[in-house]
Amino acid sequence: TLHGFWTGLVAASMSMGMLVAVTFWPHKSDSWGRRRVLKWSLSVTTGLFAVQALALEYFGFQYFVLARVVTGFFAGCNPIFKAYLADVVPSDRLPFYMVFREASATMAFIIGPIVGGILTLKFGIAAPFVATAVAHCVGVIVLVFFVEESKRHVDEEGTPNYEVEEAQKDDWPLLRKVFAMSFCYVVSQTCFTFFMPLYLNDTFELNPRGIGICLTGTSVAVLLFQVFVYKPFEKWKGLEKTGICGAVAIFIGLSSIAGTNVWPDKAHLALLCIGVLFYAFGSATFPTTVPTLLAQSVPKHHRGKVLGLDSFMNNIGRVLTPLCLGFLYGRKEWNRFKCFFVAGCASLLVAFLLEWVRRERTRT
Repeated sequence: TLHGFWTGLVAASMSMGMLVAVTFWPHKSDSWGRRRVLKWSLSVTTGLFAVQALALEYFGFQYFVLARVVTGFFAGCNPIFKAYLADVVPSDRLPFYMVFREASATMAFIIGPIVGGILTLKFGIAAPFVATAVAHCVGVIVLVFFVEESKRHVDEEGTPNYEVEEAQKDDWPLLRKVFAMSFCYVVSQTCFTFFMPLYLNDTFELNPRGIGICLTGTSVAVLLFQVFVYKPFEKWKGLEKTGICGAVAIFIGLSSIAGTNVWPDKAHLALLCIGVLFYAFGSATFPTTVPTLLAQSVPKHHRGKVLGLDSFMNNIGRVLTPLCLGFLYGRKEWNRFKCFFVAGCASLLVAFLLEWVRRERTRT
């Protein structure tokens, strides 16, 4: 059993390496090609996850942590996947494909812990890392045999062209607003991820199983909203208004959760259910807005760099948010209210920034 510090070290070790990875590999994909960098990244991480499993079994904990840091240096593929989608999908259909990419990630968060738990019980602590290596290996096979380089990186004869330049310029005033929106959204998301388990235990005295059921149920609700609600809603409202509705829904969700600490006891369960549903709706409808706006605001040969920079800033937010909100969260009910309400206000700020962006894009 690991003490709190060592548990945190394991969780943070790969993220430390990824802070470097998300600024390097996505940028290189702009010139080297998306498929080329993805094959390299997934191939190396396949071997390194296997090394993590070996370190756990045979070499000791310190080598396992070191292997996780090194693995992080070669990870950070998510911005490249988003850039690839932006390269190959028509601009007007990009939000639909982005939300299905988000849905696949949500599905992984639902299935991964279940499969990992089963493998650990049957085969030991190293088994989930072996399974992760196998999954990455499957990804490499798919890339090699079934994925073509994006048109942006292929010339008229079908051969890779990694030196294409385009006339479109980066819209940095808009990019700065979108980066700010993305960072504020991460504050709200990280609050829910880190403090919701504590809140459920402190307020409702749920055991680990009950907490797991609640969090898994939230993820399932997010997935259902992504698959069945986002597309018709985005067609009805448009990209920016859908994102605004999502951000406001997250504010309502986190504020409702916060309200369970100050409202009468009879309203606690109802407020919790309302809060979780609103948060799930917002988590399904807002996140696609950021990569779509970023991809549409820069030339193709800068998409990897800009999406990587967004991922870097988000990782910084995921490090700073638990530290800052941790000062607000406490055993007293008003402290818990302040923690979730402040995080919800961050999403309200997202809605205002996105409305500002929407009006600027409408004028141009």
